[in-house]
Amino acid sequence: MTRRKPITTWLSAVLLLLSMLTFAVDAAADDAATLVEINSIRQLIKEGDIGHAKLRFQGVERPEDDYASWMAEYYLTEAELMFALNPTEVREIRAVIGLAQGELSLRIGSPLYADVWLLQLRLNATDRELDSVMSQIDQVVELAVSHKRPELAIEALLFAAELTNEYGFNLLGFELLQRASAIESGLGSARMEAELALAYGKFYGSTLILKRSISELNLALDYFKLHGPFRRYIDSHIAIGQSYFLTSDYQQAEAHILLAERLASESDLAAQHRDSAYALARIRLAQGEWLQAREYALKALALSISLTDQFDFFKMRSKIALAQNDLWTAEAALNRAFQHYNQLPQSKQETHSGIEVWQLSAMLAAGKERFQQAWHYAQKYEALEQQAQRKVGTSGIESLLIELDVTQLNSRNRRLLDSNHEYQTKLAVAAERLRMQNIIDLLTVILVVFMIAFFARLVYEKRRLALLANTDALTGLNNRRVGLERTQTWLSQHPDKELSVVLIDIDFFKKVNDQHGHQVGDQVLQQFAQILRDHCRGKDIVARLGGEEFLLALPCDQHNAMQRAEALRASCEQAQFSNGLRVTASFGVVVGKGHPFELLYEKADQALYQAKRERNKVELVSIA
Repeated sequence: MTRRKPITTWLSAVLLLLSMLTFAVDAAADDAATLVEINSIRQLIKEGDIGHAKLRFQGVERPEDDYASWMAEYYLTEAELMFALNPTEVREIRAVIGLAQGELSLRIGSPLYADVWLLQLRLNATDRELDSVMSQIDQVVELAVSHKRPELAIEALLFAAELTNEYGFNLLGFELLQRASAIESGLGSARMEAELALAYGKFYGSTLILKRSISELNLALDYFKLHGPFRRYIDSHIAIGQSYFLTSDYQQAEAHILLAERLASESDLAAQHRDSAYALARIRLAQGEWLQAREYALKALALSISLTDQFDFFKMRSKIALAQNDLWTAEAALNRAFQHYNQLPQSKQETHSGIEVWQLSAMLAAGKERFQQAWHYAQKYEALEQQAQRKVGTSGIESLLIELDVTQLNSRNRRLLDSNHEYQTKLAVAAERLRMQNIIDLLTVILVVFMIAFFARLVYEKRRLALLANTDALTGLNNRRVGLERTQTWLSQHPDKELSVVLIDIDFFKKVNDQHGHQVGDQVLQQFAQILRDHCRGKDIVARLGGEEFLLALPCDQHNAMQRAEALRASCEQAQFSNGLRVTASFGVVVGKGHPFELLYEKADQALYQAKRERNKVELVSIA
């Protein structure tokens, strides 16, 4: 006769199972939170906020055994961050990309494959021939389209177009832009339209169709100024400044690029800071201001990390020395330029930028009265220049653009969509098999599923309550407590930096509730909160204090604080709210350094009180 186990044994087993399930649910919730943080860091990298992204990435706790559901995202983010910080560390970045690919091999059909391929493409562009890079572009686009990520496909095509234009293959670059336009036409994204306008503006600038270039770049500039990202706004200023430079309108060129240089410096955007400094060196050189040209060139060198950047610097240094008739310095700089030139890929050497070293060599030899050598260098330069010109006849570029057969490009995209359909069919079959297997598993453990659901609900409610404690339920912004605490924390951590505190109050909000109802009033608050989000940067603090009153804490000086508050006021005034309402707001601003938060808040409240006298106004109060 079989002896039955005591009831206490069964109870112990059930309790052990419950504890294990609770642990599993908590771990899954922690994994989800970590994945959200990693995706936020990747967005910061895309927007160019590298310093903030690096700081937040250091806060992500990596599991000791390197096992977690988000390890692929972790390695991909690490590789993207390394590339943004120093793209010349090719071997180290490829090693991390390999780890990401290893994790993705366990996740068949993951959309992250397209991101990995695009990063590989950008990495290859730093040290490989153009043909090697371009052979991968269709694979990246096909992956992105197959995973229904048209924005990523457009991003890859725009990158490839800019690369081919840089190498002098303008018509190939235009074909890539047309393919991107064909994908964007079915997307209807204002952001992608602005990205295309920026890319077309650079293309027309490279082919000296300058009027059209400036027109396209102004469209991009207007969008990025209002909607961001801030990095692209600065890129637009640099590009439009370079087009004005090519028209010899140095005043307009200088105005755009000086603004870009200042904004890039304030925002710690190294790539934009380098590009704007180099552009300013070219302007100063063209104006004969050699000392200032040298200062900007040295600034660009200090921010340079790639071989191409350093090659461009020593070319610029040689030009400046030749303009000053300093032949010794010119020769030393040109020798350094040739050292970098010899390390460039051959396709890079054959660009207009690359062959310029032979023109400088001819000028240097002539300055030293070595005329036979100068003649030899001049002939070599002319031969290489004619070879580069044969890649595409820039004088006839406008007629070639008109004659380009766009239907072939559309056919190419249709082929990609057909491939996507076939791939999706295979995925559907695999998904059906997996679903049937899951049903079988569910039937065997139905009791356990109910228990998991119960404990998952407990954990969810716990986390939801924690979120509600920190977030304003109506607008999704920080609530009053969190907003004030974060502002006070920032002040304590940065006693030597300026902080601008802005209090905002929606004008006549009571009339909105009285005349249109509280539901419309809630919608107005939500739309106003979205306007605040659109104008905020990564380091800003934004919170709803209560009712129609909001707080902004901006780590910037008085000039920038007033500019941004005025931009917010104008955006609110121009926006159309629910029921066609027009709503305005009043702003109280105070700027201080090393002052207690209570004093800043009191002064900002005084400024808001003054602004509310006239409504729809920004008022500044100084700290005595």
